[in-house]
Parts: sequence; C-alpha cells; structure tokens
Amino acid sequence: MQRVQELAIIRRAYAKQILAAAQIDDPSLELAFAQVRREDFLGPGPWVIPRWSGGCLPTPSADPVYLYIDNVVQIIAERHLNNGQPSAHAKWIASASIKPGEHVVHVGTGTGYYTAIMSHLAGPSGEVTGIELDADLAARAKENLSSFANVRIVIGNGAAIPFEAADVVYVNAGVTRPADLWLDSLTRLILPLTTNEGFLANDPANVQRRGAVFRIERRFWRSGSVLSQSFPVRERATRHPKLLSLKRSRGVAGSGSLASIGMRMHLKNVVGFVPQGGAWPTIDGCLRLGLAVT
Repeated sequence: MQRVQELAIIRRAYAKQILAAAQIDDPSLELAFAQVRREDFLGPGPWVIPRWSGGCLPTPSADPVYLYIDNVVQIIAERHLNNGQPSAHAKWIASASIKPGEHVVHVGTGTGYYTAIMSHLAGPSGEVTGIELDADLAARAKENLSSFANVRIVIGNGAAIPFEAADVVYVNAGVTRPADLWLDSLTRLILPLTTNEGFLANDPANVQRRGAVFRIERRFWRSGSVLSQSFPVRERATRHPKLLSLKRSRGVAGSGSLASIGMRMHLKNVVGFVPQGGAWPTIDGCLRLGLAVT
C-alpha cells in the first residue's frame, strides 16, 4: 500500500510538472495525467529513453518512477517508434478542448497512452476511437485500454478508414495534407503539417522546424447565399519551402430564416512545431515504409 501511495504522489507531481512545462492551467488535463499509469502502456521495464544529447539510455530498473519525466520512451527501437513527449501532447490535447460527452478520434493511437488521457477528458458519457495502422500495436493498445469502457480500437489506415462524426480528430502523424475524411467529420482537428521529405534519422545537433501543429475548427455563419471559401495554411510556421498548403472548401444549403449556411475551416492557432529529428513520419511515408506512428 505504501508503494501504491508513493507512485500516486509521483504521478501527481509529474502531472503538475508536465502542465507547467507546457504553460497550461487545466485541472481536468492535470488530473488525467496524474491518474493514467504510463507504465501500463510501455511494456515491461527496464525502458529505453532516447536523449537529446544523443543515443539512448535504459532506465536503471523496471521501477515505474523512471517513466514520470518529460521524455519520450522507446517502444520499438528498430522502427524509431517512441511514446511521445508528455509536455508536447499536453499542449496539443489542451488545444483540442475536449469536453465530457464528446467523441474523439485518435489517429495513430500507438500503444494507447495518450488515447487514455483523452478518454479521461471525454468521460463516461463520451467516446474515444483509436485508429492504429500497425496490427501488433493495435493489439497492444486494445489490451492496455481494456479497462477503459469508452474506448474502441480500430486497426487500419487513419487517413482512409471511416468513423462516426467526431467532435475532435487528434492526429499523431505528420502529414503534408489533411485527409478529406478528417475534414468532413470533424468539429476540431489537431493536425501536424510537415514537409514531404518523410522520416529522417535523429540529428540532435541540427534540429530544425520542419512543420507545425495546427488546431483547425469548423465554424458556421449566416449568409445570403451558399458560400464556398478556401482558407490555406500558409508557411508562416516554418521556413521550409516544401510545407504544403492546406486548401479546403465547403458550402451547404440552409433553410428557414438563416437562408443558407456556409461552413469554413478556421485556423485557430499554431499550437506547436514538428522538429526535424524524427518526430513523425508522414502518413504517406508510414504506408510506404510499413511504419506505425505514436
């Protein structure tokens, strides 16, 4: 019992530190990070932690205390797959503004750690659909999340596999353009846009911004006629000339006193950056190389 209480205290401290690092004041998200056991999603220890100074170091033992730091943790070494950095995900998840009762779609669920965080935010009345390309990772996620009644794991290509209308689509893969499916199904989209150069090996001495993470949301407004607008994501978030623009337009007929309603994708904020050092392969790169992302 003493050990259980000790780890609970460590998780609470970790959650506070993660949100402080991300400069976020969100009690619900802090509670989610404090309650989800990270060790349940990373396989048996000791665990390997990549270091920005180069190389990877194993934890001294299988004590879960070593996981409650703001670092990625290796999942599959030969494929450069890691459980993502907690403070980065805290910032992006906070930007998604997940509310109780909402449906969240997590594209690239990996082994399920951040899926579990979002499950807490959606609550018992909400639902989280985790989509994972890699069958082995999907099986691990399904087992890891078996106690989360509001989570469903689907094996498949998150850019193509259909899902029910979502309040939030949270993408854990760098893409050069969003899938039509995401735009057609969302209220809010957290989207890493990267260059089309694909996945590069880590180069800690030369980390550069190769893209940005955007929050994109759907908005409706009154108008006298059906509108169709295009709102590109321009290269304001990166100096790289190959970051592709996002262009999408929609118009839907309305009725009654509104006459008609136009819909647009509104660029809310740049909520983070995608470093050169192998943060994500692109979706196309994933399919081409047989990789899954987390």
